Amino acid sequence: MSTTTLQRRDKLSSFAFKLKRIRKQEQFRLAHQQKFQCLTQREKEILQYLAEGYNNPQIGEMLYISRLTVEQHRKNIIRKLKAKSAVELFQFALAFNLV
Repeated sequence: MSTTTLQRRDKLSSFAFKLKRIRKQEQFRLAHQQKFQCLTQREKEILQYLAEGYNNPQIGEMLYISRLTVEQHRKNIIRKLKAKSAVELFQFALAFNLV
């Protein structure tokens, strides 16, 4: 096969992978929309910071609230979303365009 043919095949494969990922995210978003809507604006804000990699003390400092308040919001987010891991929290942030 020529180099051009291989490059086209790689591009198509990459494009198909991206489409599959987008479809999967959209299915996740639709399946979990009700849960996400239960979050308060502050909880969504904290979820965004968590997904961006900030820790509780850093988030507290940015939002002018205590670390303990951030931890309580985090617990509420996990309970409302029924998330079992940080990866699931990140999935929500990604699916709902917080990151």
